[in-house]
Amino acid sequence: MLEINPGLTIWTIVIFLTLLAILKKYAFRPISDLVQKQEDTIRGAIERATKLNMEAETRKKEAEKLIDDAKKEARKILEQATINAEKMKEEIIQEARKEANLIIENTKKEVAIQREKFYTEMERIVVEISGTIAREILKREITSRDNRHLIQEALRKVENLMS
Repeated sequence: MLEINPGLTIWTIVIFLTLLAILKKYAFRPISDLVQKQEDTIRGAIERATKLNMEAETRKKEAEKLIDDAKKEARKILEQATINAEKMKEEIIQEARKEANLIIENTKKEVAIQREKFYTEMERIVVEISGTIAREILKREITSRDNRHLIQEALRKVENLMS
């Protein structure tokens, strides 16, 4: 049966908190910078999408001006120009919306991928360091059940600190 040694538990907590402080100072900052860069990329993509929408609106206005000019030339030309301009306007708007939605969707996917990579890497680092520290403290081989329990506890603490 596994006994809980209060002294060992306190040292484990102290070492874990020290490790967490070191990680916060040296590991989380670069990761935070990476997330910030990704946010900047997303912001840029959203700005490009907004620009595309504004360009579509500009093109829409140009199409409407073409319609007005066509009215002056002739009734027959007017009807054909109206049909063509409306089709072109809708196609431009649809294409711009498709591009904007595609950019936004791709950006969201990239953020999800980067976030997943971040959490996977953090989990790997915490597991690796926690296992090493625990083995050194206990001076014995940790069973996979003990290791899993320590990992889950460490992840809960990391999640609480990140919240």
